[in-house]
Amino acid sequence: MLKIIDGIEHENKIERDKIIFNQLVSNMKGEEFMKNVDKLKELDFAEGLILQTLFDYKVRDEHDQIDLANDVAKEYHSGKLDP
Repeated sequence: MLKIIDGIEHENKIERDKIIFNQLVSNMKGEEFMKNVDKLKELDFAEGLILQTLFDYKVRDEHDQIDLANDVAKEYHSGKLDP
């Protein structure tokens, strides 16, 4: 009887973990979608023909800023520039 209950608890835990994971993935997708919508709202002045190009530039600039911030943080933590 205890083995059956343990098995059911284990199955419930696995199912609960799957549900939590799916919710997390769904939330991440929603956040990413809203970020893209915000980027497009910033580009609402552009004509349709150049909208994709401007959006690509904006995304590339965002990635460059993140990379630069990571590089600065690495240099700071390494102490290379300390006198």
